[in-house]
Amino acid sequence: MAMGQDSQVLEAAASPVRLQILKLLSSKGPMPYSEIMFSLKFNPTRDAGKFVYHLKSLTNAGLLRLDKESKRYEVTELGRMVVEFARDIGGYLLAKSGRLFVRTSDLAIEEFERDRIVRALVEEANVPLKVARDIAEEAEERLLSSKTTYLTAPLIREFINAILIEKGLEEYRHKLTRLGMPVFDVTRLMMGPGSPQSVGGVKERAGNRVMEEYTLLSALPRAVADSHLSGNIHLDCLGDWILRPEEFAGDLRTFLRLGLPFAKPPKDFGSALQMIAALARASSEEVSREVFFPMFNVFMAPFAEEVSDEDLEEALYFFINGLRWDLFSPRTKISFGLDLSIPPFLMDVEAIGPGGRASGQYSDYRRGAQLIFERLLASLAKSSQHRPAFIPRFVISIRQSDLKSARSRELLAKALDLSNKYGLLYFSISPDGERLSRMPSGSRLIDDWSGDWELDCLKSGVIGSAFINLPRIAYEARGNDERFLDLLSDRFKECAEALKIKGDGIGRRCKERLFPLLAGKMRNFAMEGGAHLVGLIGLYEAIKAHTGSAIPKDRNSMKFAIKVLEHLKGLSKSCSEELELRISIAQRGCPDAGSRLAKLDVNSYGISAMSHEGPKKHPKYTDVPTLPLTLRIPLKERAESEAIFQKALPGGHFLQICLDPEERGTKGFCGFVESSAGLDLRFFAFGRALTYCKACAKSFLGIFSRCPACEGGDVEAFAMESSEYIPLRLWNEATRRELGRRVLYSLSGTGREGEGSG
Repeated sequence: MAMGQDSQVLEAAASPVRLQILKLLSSKGPMPYSEIMFSLKFNPTRDAGKFVYHLKSLTNAGLLRLDKESKRYEVTELGRMVVEFARDIGGYLLAKSGRLFVRTSDLAIEEFERDRIVRALVEEANVPLKVARDIAEEAEERLLSSKTTYLTAPLIREFINAILIEKGLEEYRHKLTRLGMPVFDVTRLMMGPGSPQSVGGVKERAGNRVMEEYTLLSALPRAVADSHLSGNIHLDCLGDWILRPEEFAGDLRTFLRLGLPFAKPPKDFGSALQMIAALARASSEEVSREVFFPMFNVFMAPFAEEVSDEDLEEALYFFINGLRWDLFSPRTKISFGLDLSIPPFLMDVEAIGPGGRASGQYSDYRRGAQLIFERLLASLAKSSQHRPAFIPRFVISIRQSDLKSARSRELLAKALDLSNKYGLLYFSISPDGERLSRMPSGSRLIDDWSGDWELDCLKSGVIGSAFINLPRIAYEARGNDERFLDLLSDRFKECAEALKIKGDGIGRRCKERLFPLLAGKMRNFAMEGGAHLVGLIGLYEAIKAHTGSAIPKDRNSMKFAIKVLEHLKGLSKSCSEELELRISIAQRGCPDAGSRLAKLDVNSYGISAMSHEGPKKHPKYTDVPTLPLTLRIPLKERAESEAIFQKALPGGHFLQICLDPEERGTKGFCGFVESSAGLDLRFFAFGRALTYCKACAKSFLGIFSRCPACEGGDVEAFAMESSEYIPLRLWNEATRRELGRRVLYSLSGTGREGEGSG
C-alpha cells in the first residue's frame, strides 16, 4: 500500500502544471478555483476540463485539499514536502551545472543555498520560521526562472524585499533593508562638483551615508525619522547620531597635571605644546564637529616662565602649523580660547606647572598669559602671510574689566588688527563674574546645570543638535498665534525625543569604551552634563510669514519673535527636568539644513506661498545670525537687534559682521567692541572674503576668478559660510548665490558700506 501511495504521489507531482499549482498555493496560501486558473494563465473556456483533472489528481494523491466552507484549495503537509523536494532538486541541479552562483557580502563566490535566505530572514528581521521558508522558496523560484547566471547578495535581498512588500510584510522589509549607496552616487561623490579633495573626505562621506540610513531605519522611532525626512525638523550630524558627541570643551589642566594615557606630564613649554597637539588630534576622533580648549594662554602661562620671547613665538608658530590642515579635510575642527587677562574666578585657583606639580596661583601668571597671547597672535599672523590659518580657530574672551586695562586694550587692538586682515578670530564678551565657554560654532556653556563651573563649562560639550523648521510652522498656523505655539511645542518634543536617543547612544558608547580620552579614567567629559541643543532655522522668515511684517522694524513682529523664544525657553526648562537632559535653545550655523528644509517646503507649499531667502530656484532659510546677512540695515541696528536675540538664546548665538574688501585700517574696531559690550552683544566675528593664489602663494581680500597679481587661474576663494570659513566650491548652491548680496560694513569709514561682495 505504501509503495502504491508513493507511486501516486510521484505521478501527481510529475506534471509540470501540477507542480506549478503546488508551488503557487505553497507561496500564496489557500486560493479559490478561478483565482488559481487566472494566476497560472489558463483559459476558463478552453482549459477547464484539463484544469479540473489536474486538481483531482493532486487531491487524490493527498497533496491538496478543498475547504468546502471557503471553497479554497490549500496545500497539505505532504504537498509542501513535495514542493520543497522539487525545489531542492532544481537548486542542486542548477548549482552543480555551474549556472547559478552568488557573490556574497564577504566577497566570496559560493553556490546558491535557499537555507541561507531562511536564516537571514529569521536572524536579521525576526521573521517566523514558517513564513521565512515560504518567502525563501518563492525567492528561489523567481531567481531560477529569471535565468540570471550571476547573482549578488544585494540582488537576492532586492527580490526578498519585493516579496515582503507584495505580502504586506513591510515591518520585516524595514529591518532587512540593505544600507549603502548607488554606484552613481559614489561616482559623483568622488568626481562630482563640490567633492572633497581627499581620500579621507570621500570615505568619511560614504560612511556617513550608511550610518545616516541606519539611524533613520533602526535607531530613531518611525515618527521622528519621518519628521526629519519630511522637513519638520533637521537632525545635525545624523551619521554620528548614536556614535559621537558634536563638541567637546576640555580642561587642559587635567592633562597638564596627569599627562596622556601614553605620556607623562610635560616638563616644559615645548613638551606641553606637543602634548596638547597630540591630545587635539586624538580627541578629534571622538567628536563630530569641534574640540575646544578654553583659556589656553592662561593654563600654559606657568610653563612659559623661563622661555624667551623669540623661543616662545617660534614654538607657537610650529604648534599652529602642526595643527593646520585643509578645510576640506574630514577631521574635526580644533579651537582654543584666549583671554586678555586672568579671569577673576581663576585668580585664587591653584596653578598647574611643569611636571604636573602645583605652582602657585594663576594670579601669579598674568604677565606670562598676556605674553603667550601676544606671541601667539604674532605666530598666527606669520603663518597666515601666504594662506590664512583658518584652522585651528581662536576665540578671544573679553571681560568688562579688560576694557579698562591699558595692557588688555593693547592686546585687543592687536587681535582686532589680525581679524581685520584675515577675519580669523572670534570675539566673546562677558561680565567679569560670568563663568562660561563659547565655541566658534556659537555654542554657549555656562554653569547653570550642576552648579560646578568646571563640569558645566570645562569638562562638557554639546551632545547633539536638532533644528526646528520654523517657516513651515508659520505656513501651517495661517496667522493663528495659538496654533503656531502648539505646533512649535510638537516639533520641540520631537527634537527632544531624538536628542534623548542620541544621549542614550553616546552613553552606551562610553560603556563600550569607545572614548578613551573623553570618558576614560581621567573622565574628561561629563556626559550627563552635556548640552542638547534645539536650534532654530528660519526665525526671520517664519515671523515674516506669520505676521506679514519683518523684524526688526515692526514692533509687533519683534514682540512675537521674543514670545516664540520665551515659549521655547519654557519648553526647554520643563523638558530638561522631565528627561533629565541639559536642553538649551540656540541659534547655530547649519546652512545645509536651511537649504534642505526650504527645498522640501517648495515641494509642499509652492515657492509663491513661502517666505525665503535667495532666488526661486535656490531658496534657503536663515540659520545664523537671526537677521539675514543680505538685509540692508545699518550696522548699529543690526547689532542692537542681534543683542536682543542673543540674550534670549541661552544655548548660543553668533553674529558675522561682513567687512568691505576696502576696509584696511582698524579705526573703529575697538569702538565697536565697546559699544557691543554696552548692548549685550556677546559673540561675533568679522567675516572676510579672500582669494588664495596657489601659484603666487598669496592671499587677496575679495573674490577673484583670477589672481590679481599674476593673473593665473589656479585660485581658491574662501569666506565664512555661517560660522566657519569654507572654500566657496564646497558651499551649497543657495548659500553661494547669497554671498554676492551680503551687506558689507566698514567700521573705520574707509570702505563702501552697504555694497555686496560681488
